[in-house]
Amino acid sequence: MAMFRSLYVVSGHLARSRVKAIQNPHCCVLKTFPGSSAMVGRRMGPLVPPTRGVSSQRERAEDIHCWKCQRSLNQTEVHCAQCDHIQPPPTTLDYFGVLNGPRDYALDTKVLKQRFLQYQGRVHPDRYNQLSSNELEFAERQSSWINEAYKTLLDPLSRAEYLLRIQGMEIEEGESSEDPEMLMEIMEVMEEIEQVKEERELDSLSQANQERLSSMEKALAEAFAQSSLEEAKDLTIRFRYYRKIQDAIREWAPGKPVHFVH
Repeated sequence: MAMFRSLYVVSGHLARSRVKAIQNPHCCVLKTFPGSSAMVGRRMGPLVPPTRGVSSQRERAEDIHCWKCQRSLNQTEVHCAQCDHIQPPPTTLDYFGVLNGPRDYALDTKVLKQRFLQYQGRVHPDRYNQLSSNELEFAERQSSWINEAYKTLLDPLSRAEYLLRIQGMEIEEGESSEDPEMLMEIMEVMEEIEQVKEERELDSLSQANQERLSSMEKALAEAFAQSSLEEAKDLTIRFRYYRKIQDAIREWAPGKPVHFVH
């Protein structure tokens, strides 16, 4: 894949180069300007997807003990059943193990929220202000950990990225889709956004893109359910592109250049 260096596109010319630019969006910023079909790209440093609370390597379960009374604990204990002291965040459980149970992409977000609120209510730092510094520190760490877990699993894209990662399937830096039809579609949608004059014209574009995202969520759920990780990875990469389309629609303003940053 050719690396995108500098590209100035005039309407009707260099369409194939434009697809290459979109094809590896980790390495570039694409700009379109209202009133023109020109798209300008400039080279950016690689954007590394953030790791969210878990290593790609599986952590080995260890014998866990209460820091206060040294009682043996199970992985899910937030407070020691013997001395009732709060414990540090779990190191051998992933986000699904605490908030959802099975590692299923298709989850009930209402149940997820209920479990999050229950957990957060038990570890909120305000409950530990008058206790020892250890307990306050563990409460702050627990609270931060569960917030990140909830945020990750609530969002369909970050949930897919996380589920791939904890199963050893990383999306490498600079990986992009090889589907020329999808890449051309992305380019065309960006041009449509560029040509919008009034905000109400974005409604149909937003609805069409939301339908694409919904279809991808269903396809991701099926791929993960069948343990088809390669397919899930490809769908997740595609999902990133269409999520950025939605971002571009949300950030639209009259006279403002349209950016596509991935």
